[in-house]
Amino acid sequence: MTIHVFTGETMPHELSASLAPQAALYPPAGQGDLLRVAGPSDVVLVIDGNPYHPPRHDEILSLLASGVAVAGAGGLGAVLAADMDPYGMTGVGKVFAGVRDGSIADDEAACQGPGGRTGLRAFLALAAARGAVTHSDALRIAGQAGAGIGRWTWADLCRAADPSLLPPLHQFRDWMQRQAAIRYAARSDAREALGLAVSGLLAAPFVPAVPWPRLAPGRGTRPAETARERLPAALAPLALYCHEWPGRWRSYVLGRAGHAVGDLHLGELLDGRSRRWLTPEEASLPPAEQARRVLVRVAVADQHSPAWPVTRADARALASGLTPSVPPFPPRDGRGLARIWEVPQAALAMATLDRGFDSPASALSCANSDNA
Repeated sequence: MTIHVFTGETMPHELSASLAPQAALYPPAGQGDLLRVAGPSDVVLVIDGNPYHPPRHDEILSLLASGVAVAGAGGLGAVLAADMDPYGMTGVGKVFAGVRDGSIADDEAACQGPGGRTGLRAFLALAAARGAVTHSDALRIAGQAGAGIGRWTWADLCRAADPSLLPPLHQFRDWMQRQAAIRYAARSDAREALGLAVSGLLAAPFVPAVPWPRLAPGRGTRPAETARERLPAALAPLALYCHEWPGRWRSYVLGRAGHAVGDLHLGELLDGRSRRWLTPEEASLPPAEQARRVLVRVAVADQHSPAWPVTRADARALASGLTPSVPPFPPRDGRGLARIWEVPQAALAMATLDRGFDSPASALSCANSDNA
């Protein structure tokens, strides 16, 4: 599992590196950045984003469908998390809660810039847009501040202001104090989110409250066929509740791909990518076993894999001699799945791939459908 952190304004990289030395740090997230770095079982934490080309919502949906835990906190990350919270993205902290309940506006949360003259103009424009000062007063304050050099202070502004500008200047100061409180909370939220990521508490599988399609990277908003839909209905109870199923499924996938049991080794795969499809505990397995697990898991996520489609003849061969132990009540969350499959919850994303599902959410949806 790799922790990917997108930040830069709310939390400097130096501070982030000291709090999470094992995390991979990136500049504020732009469109397409999330899909380029993350793989199954990874954790993506968005704190800051590019305000002009932020990550698209379908990028986040695609990551969630692929078994990636996505979280947001601090600046633009809190805004994205508030938007995507019903679909499985998790939000951390006070700013996220404020954006979600409407007490903090999206642009207030996302505007976390420094306080130079350029920053003052940005804050004045935002204050005018939010109705804290009039547009004409904002222009007058910006004009007076433009005569200064470098960073500004309230004393500088008050000294330069004529008496008629003092009331709107005080209104702007009150509004700026609110922004300072939001920025302080954003940095505190970012620290909290980093701590949760390092502790492994953001890696738990998410079950969306609102159904969403699995999206293929680079395919816009057109939904791709999911593994749950590709598995025949007769195999669903076996994939969910049969302990012998993962071994049967693995042999089937490798056979369709043309690989014999003993002719694989991890050197045939791109090492940097293959590690994303393995749990930390699997790093000690023999290279051939690692290669087999990677190939089986990749096949589930790849709609062009030779493993698909599962024909009726394939389904009969897969089901031969297997009997599912269906529980009286289907699992309702990831913990229930982990308990039934007898795997650690941290390894649940890989366990779902081993059973032919593309994510824990797909397995849970299947478990609560009529097919199971």
